[in-house]
Amino acid sequence: MKRILFILTLYMAFFANHATAQNEFLYEDFSSGSYFILYSGVEAGAYISNNKAFLTGGTTTSWWGNGDATTDTNAWTDNYDHRATCSEYIDAGNYNAVELKIKIRQIAEVSTKHSWFRVLVNGYQRTDVLGKKNFNPTTLTTDNYTTLTFNLNDVAGSNFVLSMQSSCKLQLLDAVMIDEVRLIYNNLDEGILLPFSQNFSGPNLPMAWATTNDTASFAWEIGETTAVTGGNSYVYTQNISGDGASSINMLSLPALNLSYQQNTSIQFDLFQSTPLYLLASTDTGATWADTIATFNGINSWQTQTASIAAYDNYEHLMLAFASFDTSDNASVIAIDNVTLSAQNNSAIELSIDTLLGPAQQTIYTQNEQVSIRVSNNSPQAISDFQVFYQVNDGFAFSETIAGPLAANTSVDVVFSQLADLTDVGVYTLKAWTSKPYDTNNLNDTIIEIYDVVLPTITNFPYVQSFEGEQFWTQAGVNSSWELGIPSGSIINNASDGQKAWVTNLSADYNSYEYSQVTSPVFDFSAVALPVIEFDIFLSTVNVEDGACIQYSTNLGSSWQTIGAEGDDFNWYNAPWVYALFQTNQFNGWSGEPFANWVTAKHELPALAGEGQVRFRFFFGSSDNFTNKEGFAFDQFKVYEKPIND
Repeated sequence: MKRILFILTLYMAFFANHATAQNEFLYEDFSSGSYFILYSGVEAGAYISNNKAFLTGGTTTSWWGNGDATTDTNAWTDNYDHRATCSEYIDAGNYNAVELKIKIRQIAEVSTKHSWFRVLVNGYQRTDVLGKKNFNPTTLTTDNYTTLTFNLNDVAGSNFVLSMQSSCKLQLLDAVMIDEVRLIYNNLDEGILLPFSQNFSGPNLPMAWATTNDTASFAWEIGETTAVTGGNSYVYTQNISGDGASSINMLSLPALNLSYQQNTSIQFDLFQSTPLYLLASTDTGATWADTIATFNGINSWQTQTASIAAYDNYEHLMLAFASFDTSDNASVIAIDNVTLSAQNNSAIELSIDTLLGPAQQTIYTQNEQVSIRVSNNSPQAISDFQVFYQVNDGFAFSETIAGPLAANTSVDVVFSQLADLTDVGVYTLKAWTSKPYDTNNLNDTIIEIYDVVLPTITNFPYVQSFEGEQFWTQAGVNSSWELGIPSGSIINNASDGQKAWVTNLSADYNSYEYSQVTSPVFDFSAVALPVIEFDIFLSTVNVEDGACIQYSTNLGSSWQTIGAEGDDFNWYNAPWVYALFQTNQFNGWSGEPFANWVTAKHELPALAGEGQVRFRFFFGSSDNFTNKEGFAFDQFKVYEKPIND
């Protein structure tokens, strides 16, 4: 007995003086695809090549900024279409300390300010541990790879969207190369929930398992050794005879959350030729004062069990397997098929009763509000739970409900993240609750299907005055488009009826706005020569800001500008509108060319016979420093040109 107590004292002293190393819960080296989602603007590219994620620029020379004088506002706002993003939804709900490390290299052709990089969490730009938030190469092409480190402790214990983003001018010549992404945690917060099992089938120690050993050659490994008879892919440690060394090794499990648990027990398969000790810590591994069990087996596989009921209801319990061998004799310990189980004594029961919004309809916007009704069906109040929603296989956005939510009551939750349901297609919206040891998981989730099918206009003439149902939608960056009764100082009425589409019904348009209003689908299969006609009114910064109209024959995948400056019937008055650069041309309406509403008209011979045509009014702005009201349109008509016209 004295020898055992002495051994355990050595265990505790050794483990207390050797802090557990930080553990990765995400490692991405882009060697076999990527868990990250890559997407880019029309003047950018994002792809994986040579085990790296490449974020690069576009094929045209459009770029807002003057070489080395390019600012971060130029990079991230003005050059919106040059942005490329590598993004993923991260579940860090079990961790209370998270660190991000990104290994990158940046290159540029003409100016280092043509290659920008930043990190965002939930859409907000982050600062690294050195206080820097915008990154550029220090040389054009000779920078080495560097590792950026970000402290994300403020989002530890939650779910978040991690985005790595570039803004680069030219394709391949200006670029960011991401070599590695690591997310590291220090320790678990609430701990793993039961039941829990691990069979060590992978090549490395599973996430959140940690080893501590006094001699590197005796570290716990996964695989097989000739010292163990039978079994495959287990975790083991061994001492080699005649090497003059001894080993003190510990293998700690992920922290466990035993809240509401009764009669907790552990079971595992064990092969041993030296004693094994099962230790417990209730202070996140700072001390290991409790010995749960000692196992003295023989050189054969045996199934072992031990009760952990003494720790029922602990929110943060750590267990460790400990091996101690001071002899110079050969010894081995192998462990496999670890299982922890208990009886759940929780009374927690949350449910989602109703998906309150968005309501079922025929057309949607990019700003649909998602809301749910959550009920507490428990006999006691519940605090600190999360709710999530996800559209298709996209990011899962979350809200935390601090509570307390009283027993047998409900709360309506409105998500701060809006849903984009503008494109034609089928959307699956899923919402769910998350609370450890909820007793009934069958009512935690609700699913709604939205089938977005735009109406197709087949009867002509088409006349839309925007007074009733009209199926036009607005979208874009910093969009100020509104449908309603104009009440500005200049644009203060509609051309027909009461309502019109205006960039802000009562005030000024936004700075750095790149937005559009898009029509339903028109079928010109039987139309020999389509004509569009509409009323417009505008007040913008001349040359800088303005609007144009475009068409698409593939439901919005690509767009072509209609007409050119100087065309008849009040068509574009400006050959150059800088903020229209995202349309890949610069003709448009700009300034204040008309004192009131005027009618514009254009023939569309290229669209004769096309079956899936959509139109959009595109508006672009830079810095609206003169406080202009923008652009308005009304009384939109589509008809076939008469033969004798």
